Amino acid sequence: MFIALKFIEALDLSGCHLTELAYSIGNLSQLRYLDLSFTLLNSLPYCIDGLQELQTLNLKGCKHLHELPKYMKDLIKLRHLHFDILCQLTSMPKGIGALTELRTLSAFIVKAQDDDCNIKELRYLNNISGSIHISGLENMMVYHDVDQAALHDKKHITKLQLSWNPNKSYGPEEELAVFKSTEQFKPSSSSLIELEMRFYPGSRLPTWIGSGEFEKLVRITLMQCENTQLNASIGDLPNLKYLHIMDLDQVKTITHFFLGGFNDSSVGFSKLERLVIDGMRSLETWEGVKYGDFPLLYELTINHCPKLIGVQFLQYLNSLKHLRIDHCGELKSLPKKALSAALHTLIINDSPLLEKSCSKGGEDWPKIEHIPNIWIDLEDIRATCGDGDADSDSDD
Repeated sequence: MFIALKFIEALDLSGCHLTELAYSIGNLSQLRYLDLSFTLLNSLPYCIDGLQELQTLNLKGCKHLHELPKYMKDLIKLRHLHFDILCQLTSMPKGIGALTELRTLSAFIVKAQDDDCNIKELRYLNNISGSIHISGLENMMVYHDVDQAALHDKKHITKLQLSWNPNKSYGPEEELAVFKSTEQFKPSSSSLIELEMRFYPGSRLPTWIGSGEFEKLVRITLMQCENTQLNASIGDLPNLKYLHIMDLDQVKTITHFFLGGFNDSSVGFSKLERLVIDGMRSLETWEGVKYGDFPLLYELTINHCPKLIGVQFLQYLNSLKHLRIDHCGELKSLPKKALSAALHTLIINDSPLLEKSCSKGGEDWPKIEHIPNIWIDLEDIRATCGDGDADSDSDD
């Protein structure tokens, strides 16, 4: 079939039960678009290098395909390479850095310096745009050419995911090496909208995360990172709207450094709208929040922080509308002052000491009785108490 159709420019074989691709596909010298997604292929033939006009190759959903042929480097007109990020390829083909026309590269897997594909292959891939997930970053610390990846020259990336091996153990010197290499791995601020870091093992967060030059950065996710402090001034980011901190088990205290700014007139997290703190199992307090910080924050979730004992910062969140506190067993009470007058919904679950304090008649009840919707341990307090105020229910 390929011999008979050698002048076709687009070929869609997606969803076919193909286990093997005929070598004659190399005869399709005019082919620009090839869709092999959701097939049963476990390899691509070496003759794929004959597709000199190929611009788009779609390999998504090819669950049996774990590597690309080394001749991929010859497809110099390739612009879009689609494949699944976490469940497909285990390595990149050596020489992929020659594909300088690439616009779409969903992921890049870093190998050690003496392996097939190391971080330097990224150097000339400056046309990459949209989203990219760079994994295997634990291999960056074994050599000193991180800067040759030239991540700062990738000016069209809008979403950047960085991940390390969660199963690797690191000593103190290795943690410091990870920090130093990641500090050099600064992306371009030109178009970055979303940043995600997973399993980061460094002793500290890279300071560039809080750089005010990332004016377009809207969303940050920190997931299962091992740093012991939130040292980057993320609160300085001028347009950050969404922040998700998940499973940072080593951080005991969040300090004013995280808020950014070091004078009384500065405003921390000036545009943040939604904050999720989920799984900070050593966190005890958040210090340094002042009036004026978080001026636009309307939704806050605090979940699985079993050692949290103080939430005084809540009294400064004047725009807060939705507050949820779950699985915070050591938390006994709310701040001394009443919570935001704008607060519309308060949810408290599996936090027995706080539940007792916030129940009708409890110490914190006067601070929250103005809130229209209060749910404690899955129970609608307003429905239980009736629609009247605290005084009308005083005989209960």
